[in-house]
Amino acid sequence: MARTKGVPGQALGLAAAGGILIYAGVADKSPIVALRELVKGRASGPAPFVRPSASSTEQFGTGSVSGATGGTEFGRQAATIAAQQVGKRYVRGGKGPEVFDCSGLVFYSYQQAGASEYRYLTSYGIAASPKFTKINRADVGAGDILWKTGHVAIAISNTELVEAFSSRAPVRRTNIPEGRFTMFLRYAPARVSTGRAR
Repeated sequence: MARTKGVPGQALGLAAAGGILIYAGVADKSPIVALRELVKGRASGPAPFVRPSASSTEQFGTGSVSGATGGTEFGRQAATIAAQQVGKRYVRGGKGPEVFDCSGLVFYSYQQAGASEYRYLTSYGIAASPKFTKINRADVGAGDILWKTGHVAIAISNTELVEAFSSRAPVRRTNIPEGRFTMFLRYAPARVSTGRAR
């Protein structure tokens, strides 16, 4: 049997499969959809991240967020601080000030807003903490926590949030998707000192 030079067919197949999975992960698509796009020559990849310019994002003052409804004074301060982190990198375990994960964004924003007694909690710790009170979806306001299994975000208003969601994207401000979050929590410790210097 004659032996051919080059890469064995099995290795090529594995390399192709790996390439499809990598493309699918970067493009945030299922492997089947990615394969169909590659076969049909329509693979485009993800859109490049463009850091928002000052003119394209809402400006935030100290102590409040324009358009905020509900929440508390402390919550408005925490939401303002969270919104100021938009565009910073997601890194698992990041607690600020330059990199964040979802729980780290809550920790940093709450600490900077004056909750000096607030300690880092995972999303599960936040859900179980007696320092948080469950609220209805309709009552969500600035600084409230939006919770789902394994993830938390900070509400900016009843319709917007800030979150450190994934290593594929920086901290972002976006609309609250209906049905995505299963619990809504308000930070309600015995006392929160506001006006901490930042």
